[in-house]
Amino acid sequence: MSPQGEGALLHGVEQATVELGGQSRRVAQPRSEDELRGLLTHLKEAKRRGEGQPVAFLGRGSSMEWCCPSLWNGAEPDRALWISMESLVESGGTGIIEYVPGDGTLTAQAGARMETLRAAVHEGGHRITPAGSAHGQSEGGTLGGLLASGGSSIDRCRFGPTRHHVLGMRVQEATDRGPIKTGGRLVKNVTGFDLHRLHVGGRGTLGAILEASLRLVPVPEAEVLVISKPFASTAEATVAALEVRAQPGIQPRALFVARRVVHVLLAGRERQVEEELSRTTAGLDADSVERGPHVEGQALKAAHRRSVVTIATAPSKVKGVVQGLEAAGIGPLYVEPDAALVEFDEEALSSVNADQIAAAHGGLDPRHAFVTLLRAAPPINGLRSALAERQSPPAAVRVWTERLRSNCDPDGILESADFPLRGASNP
Repeated sequence: MSPQGEGALLHGVEQATVELGGQSRRVAQPRSEDELRGLLTHLKEAKRRGEGQPVAFLGRGSSMEWCCPSLWNGAEPDRALWISMESLVESGGTGIIEYVPGDGTLTAQAGARMETLRAAVHEGGHRITPAGSAHGQSEGGTLGGLLASGGSSIDRCRFGPTRHHVLGMRVQEATDRGPIKTGGRLVKNVTGFDLHRLHVGGRGTLGAILEASLRLVPVPEAEVLVISKPFASTAEATVAALEVRAQPGIQPRALFVARRVVHVLLAGRERQVEEELSRTTAGLDADSVERGPHVEGQALKAAHRRSVVTIATAPSKVKGVVQGLEAAGIGPLYVEPDAALVEFDEEALSSVNADQIAAAHGGLDPRHAFVTLLRAAPPINGLRSALAERQSPPAAVRVWTERLRSNCDPDGILESADFPLRGASNP
């Protein structure tokens, strides 16, 4: 974050004009939790006077296009106030509060940079899951941004979603209460309800994540990346990937289809990996097999995309979803068969029109396929009303969501036009 010009203090908190995402933005930079809490109180009072403004928490901006696209891409960048969580990290510091190699846990401030955290735990023989960025986000993000966006990565095939690895948090809600602590720092100390999981994927609408404790995974003894020869269609590649996953004795760290090619990342103890490799190549026509600690990075590069649409379905339905999209002329597709996710980017929309997109969406069974728009893109703007009609959240979900928000943010200073979803028409 590089200040382009200093602004006036806002309730005792330093402000700066910062160039982020191609726009100059007004960023408040609290230097302590007390300053942050005072700023939230000031914003709450302004809201009550009818002088409220859009507010969002900011790390390095790598996840904002997903967390609050309407605000991030808005035509009036000066209208919003961005509150930096990176400024809470002491100048020159790492943001690491506690790293316990023997327990495989890490506690760090939300503003800590992910590349710093990954390097620190790697020296102790660990890795952080998710393995890397998701949905084309920059790897140069912060821990708070990663958690608030809820993004997982290719290693969820083995380890599950990001929220499963959060042991505890400290969070400052937009209330008069001090920081809320939930969970613990060590695996053996985690008790009570997993309230911190609500903030993973909460996009900053329930409060500011101050610090978080993560469960780490050990660096594997061996890693192998198997890349198949291209298939005639993404549907055929998806079937091949599902067959790999169904084989007994194979637990891929990553399994995905990108541009009609199946990628299988195997990692663990050397003997186990060799056995899994033998089973994998017996059922998959491999184009290449690569070994070494660099292959995870190679897999992440192959999986990199800037998806505009994601479709969540079931493993038994993923083949049909892919076939329907390809029949409508939409491709190339990115597929994670095990997670039952199908995504496509702007390139896939370059040769189709809104009618084709709508037809493809109409062919999806809303009971088995939930469509989410990840980014604004002209060819899919016509989908918004259709999504709202077919995928409106149940009334019980709306009531529960409003109760949660009224408890964490009773004055609505963190309200978002994009989230929580008031209908699937939101990006």
